[in-house]
Order: sequence, then C-alpha cells, then structure tokens
Amino acid sequence: EGDKFPQVFAEFLAKGGVTLLSGVKDITQHSQGFSEFISKLLWIAWDFETQRAFLSEEHDREALGLLSALFECPSRTARVCAGLLLSSLLASGELLAGKEAQAAGGVYSLVEEMVALSPVWNPDAAAKAGDAEAEKAEADLAAFVQTLGQNEERLGRILSCADAPWRLNGGNLPTEDSPLWASCAFALWCLLKLRPKPNRLANLRLALPAVCQVAPPRVRWLAGELMLLLQLQSPTSLSDGGQFGSIEAVVDVTFQESTALEVSLREQVEHTRQSLRADLEHNQSVISSQRQLTEERRCEVQLAKTAWHRPLDDVLNRLVAARESLTGALGTTESRSEKAMSAVRDVLQLELGDPGSESDERDLSVKLDGMREVESSYLAKKQEFDQYREAQAVQDKTVEDANAAMEQADKAVQDTRRQISDLEAQISTKQREVQSKRTMASSDFSALKGQLMAEMDTIKVKQAKLRERAMKIQNGEPVDGKSVPLDAAAAAEEMARLKAESAQLKARSAELQSEQSRMDVDPATLEQQALAAEESVQQLCRERDGLRSALHGLEHEHSGAREAWQAAMTDLQVARQRRNAAERECSGLRQQLDTMWATWRPLHAKRLQLWRGRVLSLSQARQGGRQLGEAVGSGWDGLRSERDIRAEVLGVVQELQGQLSALANELVSVDDRVLESLGGT
Repeated sequence: EGDKFPQVFAEFLAKGGVTLLSGVKDITQHSQGFSEFISKLLWIAWDFETQRAFLSEEHDREALGLLSALFECPSRTARVCAGLLLSSLLASGELLAGKEAQAAGGVYSLVEEMVALSPVWNPDAAAKAGDAEAEKAEADLAAFVQTLGQNEERLGRILSCADAPWRLNGGNLPTEDSPLWASCAFALWCLLKLRPKPNRLANLRLALPAVCQVAPPRVRWLAGELMLLLQLQSPTSLSDGGQFGSIEAVVDVTFQESTALEVSLREQVEHTRQSLRADLEHNQSVISSQRQLTEERRCEVQLAKTAWHRPLDDVLNRLVAARESLTGALGTTESRSEKAMSAVRDVLQLELGDPGSESDERDLSVKLDGMREVESSYLAKKQEFDQYREAQAVQDKTVEDANAAMEQADKAVQDTRRQISDLEAQISTKQREVQSKRTMASSDFSALKGQLMAEMDTIKVKQAKLRERAMKIQNGEPVDGKSVPLDAAAAAEEMARLKAESAQLKARSAELQSEQSRMDVDPATLEQQALAAEESVQQLCRERDGLRSALHGLEHEHSGAREAWQAAMTDLQVARQRRNAAERECSGLRQQLDTMWATWRPLHAKRLQLWRGRVLSLSQARQGGRQLGEAVGSGWDGLRSERDIRAEVLGVVQELQGQLSALANELVSVDDRVLESLGGT
C-alpha cells in the first residue's frame, strides 16, 4: 500500500477516477469479487482528503450512485465495507450536508440486516443448522471484517465513527434523532465483529455507559454488547492492568459498565421478547388459516398426479420426429443414390489400359534398367569406400600410437642427456674445489691477512665518518665547513648517497670477513676436504659413464620408433589415397544416379497419379453403394416405426379423453366461498 497511497488515490478520484469507477458499478451486481475489491480499495485510502475528493461537486451524484450500488450488491462483505464508507462520511460532519438523514436511514437498515444475518454471539449457528453455504458466507464475512481494522489507522477510522455523536457535538451526547447515531451503531457492530484487545478501546469505553442512557435503542443495545465483550476479557488480577490502556479507575469503570450493560441488555431482551411473541402470534394465525385452506384442497388430483399430458406429449413428439425423420431419410436416400450412381458410372467408364504410347513405356523401362545398373555399381563402390575408410581409421590409430612411442623415446633420450650434462657440471665444480683447497693448504696467507685487516680498518673509519655526517644532516647542522645547513632537497639527496655508500662498505666488509675466515682454515683439514671432493668426483664420473652407456640404448630405441612412425605415415598416405579415390568414384556414380532419377521420376509420377485416380474412383463407388444400401434399409425402418407410433398416439388420445372429462368435473366441485370471505385472492 505505502504511506502515500491515500494521497495518490485522492488525486486519481479528483481527476476522473469517480467517473471511471461509477461507469463499472453495474458489474458489482454480478461479480462478488469485483464489488469486494472496489469497496476495500476505497476503504484502504478512505482518509478525509480521499472522502472530499470522492464527494466533490463535479461528481457527487456519481459517487453516491457508486455507494448505492455497493449497498445493493449481493456480496455481504462489500455491503459491510460500504456501510463503513458511508458511516465515515457521516462522521466527517460536513461532507454529506443536506443528505445526512437519507444516509443515516441506509446505515440503520444495514445495521439491522447485519445484526439479523451475522450475529456476534453465536457464530456457529450456521454450522449447527447444517447450512454449509451460510457457514461459508459467515466465515468469509468474519475474515473480511478483520482486514478492515488490521492496523491502527483503519481501526482509528472505525473508532472515529463510533465517537462521532459526542466528538462533533462538543463532548455532549446528541438527541436520538441525530444522524450521527447511525454511524455510531454501525461502528459498534464492526467492533463487536473485530473483537479488538480492550486496551485499544480505552478512550471509547469511558463513554459507553453514558451512551446506554441517551442513544437510540439499537445503539444502546450494541453498546451494551460491546461492554459485555470487554468485561469478558477483563484480567483475573488488577496487576495485569495493561488491558485497560490509559484507564486508571479500573474498578469504577467496571462498575459503571456492569450497571449500564445490564440495563441495556435487559431492555434489548424485553424488546426482542415482545417482538418475537407478537411475530409468533401473527404467524400462528396465518398458519391456521393456511392449514384450513389446505385441508379443503387436500383432495388429490389424480390426473395431475399421473402427469396426464406427458404420455401424449411424448408420443406426439415421437410421431413428429418420426415423420421428420422419414422426410430426411428420403432426401438422404435420394442424395446417396445420385452419388452412388455417379461413382459407379465413373468406375464403369474407367480405362485400365495405358493411355501413353509404347515408346513412353519403353523409355520408362530402359531408364529404370539403367538406374538399376548404376545403383548396383554405386552400392559396390560405396562398400569399397567404407572398407577403405575403416582401414584409414585403423592406420590413423597406428600412426598416433607410433608417434606417441617416438615422443616417449625422444623424451627419455633428452632426459638422459640432461642428467649427463648436470653430472659433468658437478664434476667440474668438484674438481675446481679440490684444486682450490690444495692451493690454500700449500699457500702462506699472512701477508694477505694483513692486507685484509688493514682494509677492514679503513672501512670502519669510513663508516664512522658516514655516520657522523648523517647525524649532522639529520640534526640540521652545517657540513663541509659551510656556515648554513643543507636545504631539505639537498639533505635528502645527501642522505641517499650516504646510505648507498654505507651499503657498499658493508657488503665489502662481509666479503673481507668471509675471505679471512676461509684463510683461517687448518691445512690438514683442507687436505681432508680435498680428498673427500676427489672421491665425490670419481663417484660422479662412474654415474656419468653409466648414463652414457644407457644413452646409446635409448638412442637406438628412438631411432627404431622413428622408423616405425615413418612406415606408419607411408601406409597412412596409401590408405588416404585409396579412400579419396573410392570417394570420388562414389560421388560420380551418385551424381549420375541422381540425374537419371530426375528424368525418370516425372514420367513415373504421372503413371502413379493415373492409378491413384483409378483406385480413388473405385473406393468412392464402393462407399457410395454401401451408403445407398444403408439409406434404403433405414427408410424401411423409419416407415415401420412411424406406423407403430401412429397407432400408439391413437390409443393415448382415447385414454386422455376420459381423464380430461373426469378432471373437469373435479375442478367444478371445489367450493371457494370460504377463501373469498377471508380476503384471499
């Protein structure tokens, strides 16, 4: 729906929506679903602005006509919704100026109808009476009414109808003839059907005891019933006072309601009792008069009891039908006779000989024999082509397998060569390691160590100067004997240079330390490491020689696989050539056969059409003869049936003549003087 739906709907009504809805009001008399849809649509958007747009001067007559149609529609739920719509208009206090009394009369009549048809306190009455249709109608109405007040806004509209008499009268209750009481009565009935929680009716229930004193009778009785409903929902403990809403004087309110509801309900019971007694006496008097008149006419009319006219009607209808059937059968027989004779004549005139010349017949035979020879050659060549195609498929698989084997052998050769290359690289590395270690074992590194130590000390001095220069730059002090420090850009550039130079010095220092640690190794240890490296070189050489021996075998296998693949490729080329040649021959024979068929088929089709016409004519003749025989037999049956029915009609007429005479005497003997004296018509 949305919060803006009433506003949008009001604009729709103001711009011709009322005229549009009024134009389809006749549908509400025939469609229950449509009337319910229209009424509920109006109720959903039925705020004050929507009501004013609905009853604007431009289309107020059409609007009231639409409400009247909803009041008179067969749907009970739509009529209830229409009652709420009209009650809201009454409760507005200004939209129905000059028409309040008429509207109030309609609402009062609807209230009386709803009270009678949909009682509040015995909703299972229809079910107990076994009236399924009434039970369904009551269930639908109850469900529909619940939707009318399902949120606080719509329930507030109903409550505004209920409190309209004193709300629009300055807080004072009006006299019984006020039209606002009609709005209040219908709202009270709706609240009884809705059965809302007591806390939602807190403001209304404070006024109900006063309403029971000055309101019209029906309003007083409905108010009493509503107070009874509220009282039945009172909590067992006052600590659960949330059901009373904003009411604080719970006990006082309960006392006032109890007194008022007893008075109003007692009045309702007495009034209803007197009304029922008067109705009962009147009905008993009417029943007595009807019984007397019925007893005087209890004499059975034997002729009516036996449906005297039905035998005559039946037999006459059968006679008319039989004679009409005779006429139709005769026409059918004659028509079928003409068709059958025409079909037989066509068959008798058929020429079974060949209308063409002997040359055409010979041409057809020669072309057919030629096509048979070409087709035989084509089928043989096609069989040969299929064999070559299968052979090529087998050869394709052989080539694929040979190629896979060749690739696998090539991979094994390449892997072995790679392993040999890796071993040779390892052997070369180990040999250089052996030579280096023995050179170091026999060399004197004392002078070189002194050079390394001197260079490391120089590096440390340079690093100290770099750190000192970096600290001055970071602290913003002048450098290089200048009186002012470097600016930000120059400082950043200088710091980057210092970091790069420091990284170079650090790397060189690490190299010097590594070289120094290498020179500090014991010569005996170096000799042992050299011997271990020589043994490792010998082991690697043995592995290399083994791989070289295996490589010769793998290369031989690879060569064999390549030769097998080349042979398979040669065989594949031969198979493809044979297949392609057979395919070309098949294609040529197929084209030749298609050409011969194209010239022979029209001649043969013409001959087939000739025989088709002959067979069709023969079939039509047979069917016509069979239908003619059936029509003749049906004609005889119709004549015999008409004779039997005619005799039956004569017998029924004679019997009815006596019955009609007896009926006339019986009707004349009835005495109507008592009926005329009682005012019957």
